[in-house]
Amino acid sequence: MMELSAYRLLHWLQSWYIPGLLGIVYLCITSESIPLHPITDIVEGLALEYIPGISMDKLKPGIDVSEEKVEKISSAVLEGFCAIEAENCLLHNDIHTRNIVLREGNRSPVIIDFREVNIRNPEYSDEEWEHVVHRGSDTRYMRRLLVVPEVPGDGHWKRTVAHITTRSL
Repeated sequence: MMELSAYRLLHWLQSWYIPGLLGIVYLCITSESIPLHPITDIVEGLALEYIPGISMDKLKPGIDVSEEKVEKISSAVLEGFCAIEAENCLLHNDIHTRNIVLREGNRSPVIIDFREVNIRNPEYSDEEWEHVVHRGSDTRYMRRLLVVPEVPGDGHWKRTVAHITTRSL
């Protein structure tokens, strides 16, 4: 399960920029007390930390969120993607504002939904992985989405397009 690998690789970002991984669950989907076949009768899933908040795509910048807070949120979102990118091990690959939950209260961003993740092949050199990342940088795509909304008329999350550099966290 690639999503599980993503959470394990990004373990130090859990409960900060991504939900915490609580465990793996196995659900029996048959009415039999003993599964007939472990592949078809059992579904594997992840138990993740619940993040009370709202998906970024449900809010309109400048209307539901003040302009000042919009800039802070969008900068924090980019910091989260930079932190993931700094790990040099995966690409999220499903970059949408619907995959960012803003926590209740402080509105800090949490990046969710790693089902489409691209895990770095362990045989790739740093140069080979850089070529893959350069062609599909999550941070670059998110920066573009924050400036140009997915739905026309939804407002801009980011007005300034400064180059974001990865910094030590």
